[in-house]
Amino acid sequence: MNNENNDLTPIEKLGRILRWQNSPITHPLTCGGENCEDVSMVPTLSLRYDVELVCPQCKRVQYFIPHCCYSMSIEEFDNHENKLKDLTKDENE
Repeated sequence: MNNENNDLTPIEKLGRILRWQNSPITHPLTCGGENCEDVSMVPTLSLRYDVELVCPQCKRVQYFIPHCCYSMSIEEFDNHENKLKDLTKDENE
């Protein structure tokens, strides 16, 4: 995993968190609100925190994003997703 996360721009962090939220190899960050506990949070750019998560249903904002959500590079995501595709392809044959 990339240990240079402090060097990531807000746009790079946003891209990695979007990838995390939409990847079949990760569990998306979800809202903890009463009526929307399984709703995936949407990452948005923030002046104060670089990136924050917003619930599209209740508009709750989460400022803390676990480090693991943006520590994996896009190439690492691609490699892991391709391995998953290969495994599921082999199972379906």
